Amino acid sequence: MSALYRIVEGLYWLGLGTWAGTLVAIAVAAPTVFETVRAHEPRLEAGPYARPALAADAPDILAGGIVGHVVARLERVQWVCATVVLAALVLECGPFRRRLARGIASPANVMRVALIAVALGAATAHVVWAEPAVWRLRKQMYGPDVSAAARTSIERRFAWYHETSERLLAGQLLLVAAAGLVTPFARGRADPPRLSPG
Repeated sequence: MSALYRIVEGLYWLGLGTWAGTLVAIAVAAPTVFETVRAHEPRLEAGPYARPALAADAPDILAGGIVGHVVARLERVQWVCATVVLAALVLECGPFRRRLARGIASPANVMRVALIAVALGAATAHVVWAEPAVWRLRKQMYGPDVSAAARTSIERRFAWYHETSERLLAGQLLLVAAAGLVTPFARGRADPPRLSPG
């Protein structure tokens, strides 16, 4: 049983660490892609946005498309990691609850569970609500029939959803990191070391 618990513990840390790693990768990749693409001043010669009217926006359109697809791919990894973490957490608070020296109702364990639950909520909100809105408004903003006034209005909404998307990703990273810091306090030590006399 001890070996099985060690496997569960290892999967928990692997999932939590990789989850945090994907969020760090997004945080590093997004500004790097925009900076690199803008420096090369590319032109769009194919696709729905290859129009003279959008020539000035070509770098941001291309960079935004790249970042969006990178985020979408990394989100799949996040969900695999989140599933592994959640499964390990259920096992730790269920069949292996006796391994939690301070119990499943300890403040540290309750905080750990809450942090992971809120991180999952933020991930869900990003995938289901914020990210689809960003893509939808991006398509409208660069549409061939949109007027200047309509585009300005769409840009404002796009900026708000884009900023919200960034906040949800940053919030996830902070929550997952905090869960990692709290975990050792939640588990404690079942057999604390004792000083030998003399």
